[in-house]
Amino acid sequence: MNSIDIFPWDENFNTGLPLVDEQHRRLVDLLNQLASHVAFRTDAFRLETIFDELADYARYHFQTEEAIWQDRLGGEAAEVAHRGAHADFVKEIGRLRRFQVDGQGTSAAEETLGFLARWLASHILESDRYLAYAAQAVTEGLSRTAALERAKERMGGATRALIDIILSIYSTLSTNTLRLMRELAEHKEADQARRRSEERLKIAMGTARQAWFEANVQTGELELDPRYEDLLGYEVGELIESLSNWLGNIHPEDQAAVTANFEALLRDGGPISIEYRRRCKNGDWLWFRSTGIVTERDGEGRPSRISGIHMDVSDRKRADLEAAKTHALLAEAVASVAIGFTIYDDQDRL
Repeated sequence: MNSIDIFPWDENFNTGLPLVDEQHRRLVDLLNQLASHVAFRTDAFRLETIFDELADYARYHFQTEEAIWQDRLGGEAAEVAHRGAHADFVKEIGRLRRFQVDGQGTSAAEETLGFLARWLASHILESDRYLAYAAQAVTEGLSRTAALERAKERMGGATRALIDIILSIYSTLSTNTLRLMRELAEHKEADQARRRSEERLKIAMGTARQAWFEANVQTGELELDPRYEDLLGYEVGELIESLSNWLGNIHPEDQAAVTANFEALLRDGGPISIEYRRRCKNGDWLWFRSTGIVTERDGEGRPSRISGIHMDVSDRKRADLEAAKTHALLAEAVASVAIGFTIYDDQDRL
């Protein structure tokens, strides 16, 4: 069966507890299996198996997590709420499983896919990470009250901003990717170009080419993830970037839209996303999707720092272009056949 990672695992999802992280990755793997089933329409028996594996593994994972939280934070409001969230998750999966048994397999799978993507991203990044920070602090000797306060502090600031950015990206990832996966699957045999586009898209989504950045709005200075330099063809430390330099290397056709979105970000705080072309070292252009959010303000409430993520979406842009070309060729062929039938019919009447 064809497969794709609709939920690419990123190190940002690690909580710092190896056993918990390993089990989270297994849950994400089951989500990716479900996405592949929905997109490529495998047999109903496989869907039932995924549902059963998901329910069983979720219960097993929750028992593992709850034992850790109970040992170090048992009875605390956050620990009790966490158990409640687990119970609600199992109940929801059971509801969706019943839909599947009642003959609503595809509908249940689609609903489950959206539910899982949203739930896993938010639960892992927020609730699990918060309790993991607190549990680690208790292990280090802090009281529960102090440990929970430290976890709250660690979840604020830049960490909170990064979480918001990632959730913003993953909230639309499952829907958009599933749509593209289906389109690719349905047109897989149309022509070789379409098959090449599918492969590029699978690779691009699987690797999730991302890089973080932080910008000082008042000085224009930028702090960049080294991966961003690599994406643009620079050696580490070679790219001297600033806000003005970044804006100056955006494709002329995209500068107005980027400037307008940047101003909206400063005005509203974000998160705001924009897609545009960025010049590489060799003069080529890469398409990026950049998502930013204001993370700091000065004493007068003016934005002073922005944090965000650059994502290389060039492969998807090329795939969309080739798909448009393919559809145009098919439309032209259909039109030609229709004209031919019309001429033949006219001659037959004569």
